Amino acid sequence: MRAFVLSGYGTITDNVRLAQLPDPVAALGEVLVEIHAASLNPIDFKIVHGDLKRVSKYKLPRPFGFDASGVVKSVGAGAGRFKPGDAVYLRASRDNHRHLCGTDCG
Repeated sequence: MRAFVLSGYGTITDNVRLAQLPDPVAALGEVLVEIHAASLNPIDFKIVHGDLKRVSKYKLPRPFGFDASGVVKSVGAGAGRFKPGDAVYLRASRDNHRHLCGTDCG
């Protein structure tokens, strides 16, 4: 999958890049969404500029951005409210990117 990755704080051009990451898998209670549209909000720019680093628990590098819409691709056990093909919009939690990076974001 492709994702914008935040590697440091400061300017967007110096600290955000488009990266190829391993495709995630829906875990227990999760759904995997094929993103069709995503957006950045003022809070996202504050994160990049480092305005929230004193209060955030982000470990860099990490995928960047939280708001999106798309279609459910797969469903993990315990996420029975959704099924593949459902159209959804979402605000991902700050923990949703936990299994995407490892050493692949660096």
